[in-house]
Amino acid sequence: MIRNALHTTEPESEAPPEVVPREEHIAPAPRVSIQAFCDTVETAAAIQSASEDRRLGKAHVKIQMGGVAAAIEAYRGSPTPNVIMLEAEGRGETILAGLDTLAEFCDAGTRVIVVGRTNDVMLYRELVRRGVSDYMISPVGTLDVVRSICGLFSAPDAKPVGRVIAVVGAKGGVGASTVAHNIAWAVARDLALDSVVTDLDLAFGTAGLRAEEGPGESRMNRLVVRRTAAGLAAHLWDGVGRDAAPPLAVVGYDARRGSAAFAADTAAVLTAAGVQTVLLPDPLPTPVLAFAVRHLSADAGVMVTASHNPPADNGYKVYLGGRLTDEAGRGAQIVSPADAEIAARIDHAAWAADIPLADDGWTVAGPDLLEAYRAAALGVLDDDRHGHRDLRVVYTPLHGVGGAVVPGLLEDAGFGPVHVVAEQAAPDPAFPTVAFPNPEEPGAMDLALALAAEVDADLVIANDPDADRLALAAPVTDAHGVRTWRMLSGDAVGTLLGAHAMPALHAAGRSAANSVVSSPQLAALAEAKGVTHHVTLTGFKWISRAPDLGFGYEEALGYCVDPDMVRDKDGITAALMAAELAAALTAQGRGLTDALADVDAVTGAMPSAQVSVRVADLSLIARTMAALRQQAPATLAGEPVTVRRDLAAGGDGLPPTDALLFATDSGTRVLVRPSGTEPKLKCYLGTRDADPAAAAERLEALRADHEFLLAGGVFTPELIETWIEYKRLNEIDPIRFRPHPHEFEMYFDC
Repeated sequence: MIRNALHTTEPESEAPPEVVPREEHIAPAPRVSIQAFCDTVETAAAIQSASEDRRLGKAHVKIQMGGVAAAIEAYRGSPTPNVIMLEAEGRGETILAGLDTLAEFCDAGTRVIVVGRTNDVMLYRELVRRGVSDYMISPVGTLDVVRSICGLFSAPDAKPVGRVIAVVGAKGGVGASTVAHNIAWAVARDLALDSVVTDLDLAFGTAGLRAEEGPGESRMNRLVVRRTAAGLAAHLWDGVGRDAAPPLAVVGYDARRGSAAFAADTAAVLTAAGVQTVLLPDPLPTPVLAFAVRHLSADAGVMVTASHNPPADNGYKVYLGGRLTDEAGRGAQIVSPADAEIAARIDHAAWAADIPLADDGWTVAGPDLLEAYRAAALGVLDDDRHGHRDLRVVYTPLHGVGGAVVPGLLEDAGFGPVHVVAEQAAPDPAFPTVAFPNPEEPGAMDLALALAAEVDADLVIANDPDADRLALAAPVTDAHGVRTWRMLSGDAVGTLLGAHAMPALHAAGRSAANSVVSSPQLAALAEAKGVTHHVTLTGFKWISRAPDLGFGYEEALGYCVDPDMVRDKDGITAALMAAELAAALTAQGRGLTDALADVDAVTGAMPSAQVSVRVADLSLIARTMAALRQQAPATLAGEPVTVRRDLAAGGDGLPPTDALLFATDSGTRVLVRPSGTEPKLKCYLGTRDADPAAAAERLEALRADHEFLLAGGVFTPELIETWIEYKRLNEIDPIRFRPHPHEFEMYFDC
């Protein structure tokens, strides 16, 4: 009986509650964790839309497909959240049977909302008797979901008091929090009224935390970090057991503003909670932290970084290892249900001012840890197969922390000379020479390419600011002997490195893997070479868990060339392998583009590209996905669409994910998905043809065809063109990256 495990809300009458008039006040929900398990895309869309409502602004909402069966499987060994929403498609007996099974795994205090299609008062009575908090008849709308969840935490007769003034920014960093604080101060001072400032908090997910630095619970600051660290500490103790040896955690950080303070606060909170903590001694690349988790057999790792996000951002990435996961997950980014479990612990953490902080007691890692990483990194090279090292290299860390490691490694391996872009060599959190610190962005590589032309380089290597991603540029000589530079796409680099690794993978019986949004060329090559290949969901948290993984990549410049060393993307070891390949080709009088042609000869040409639409209003993304689910494009680049797949339903070995795939008989395809880290709708384009020229022509036609984004009238052609062509330089206001010293002291120097 669910009654024993869940909060029971008794109705005032036997009939379902009346529909609340739209004008009636709906009190917002408190900070709670909500997990929904849906059977239909329509219900999932309604819950997703509800999660964006201001009244659920403090709630952490996660949506999965699979209904009651998926919920039962998810909670067999995991704690349940504050609220579970279940969509049940069956009849009453089926619903009750599923709830009885779920009750065996529910924690006390968890509340359950059921969405069903059976309009039966007897079923409603029985559900209430068993402790179900609410039963809704599908189809449900956004307001229905908001009303149901908020109603669980508010008194039905409570009247709204006071006045609410909402300050909403058009985008992050425009000063909404500053305006809100000033209004509250003016109300208190000039009107002699009590005032409260509420800033919606920052939700913890599979990517940890990532947001602009600033005051309030919706931004990255020391108070948010301390509560997050306290929740993580509780999760670690839950995982190892209170009677076991203390958990071990490693904490690293990059050179962004606030990173060192956030890392120190994390070490202080973890140590005070009894967690053995190792703090990296300096700003170092993310791959060094991921390596340390496996190298030290740590139970967890924390990396303070926003990777390639704008200068105003920071982030908090969590890895698990040791006793808290299996071998495939040791040193990998967290996946569900760990994210929800940590989020629940954060929700129950004390207010930041009450969280204990240790003054000392953690260990600062010595130079031996970085030396261990360097030695392991050099181990990815194969001196027996590829002993040639004469290679002129240009390298840029894009103002990040890669410069402390990569040039020395290249030189130690025998590559050289290595020319570092002087203007971008030193870490600088302002990233002054680039509009956006991502080597994929237009203009980011201009200084490196200029230096490459000056020194007549053989290869250009770039890392993003935390050095977990890699970008390459290769020289191309035309028929007139003119040498220019070509930036290689993430798919091209992934295919090249995969081809380079294929003999070793075959000999060792290891597999290759890439994400569903990446090119299928690696899969075709693996099949031709007798190597097992896996397609995974987007993100290295999935790629790194592919069975028997030996090499994996995703098109967003992420590559894992030695998962036994770093079970995550590693732009440093990938750079070493790329240099090894380039040097071998240079010795033959060939280049990376020639190696790509070799792969095309085996698999056919499979060029790819990406179109991304950045939005200020996130509802545009949800509306576009819903519109595309209702009305799929009829053609792609003039060819009829014959394949329409909604990946939210899962299938072909993939868990459900919010993505849509459209394809033609010729192999032209578009995959559409919301970005997991940025306010973007991302469209991954690809095609294939035995003739590389024909494939390139078809890809350009597809790039110019935006029909797949026009469904439902959410986006207009003018809007799409504006966003695609707009230079990010025009969006950046350097002033907002320089807070007033008094403001900085108030919010960060605590």
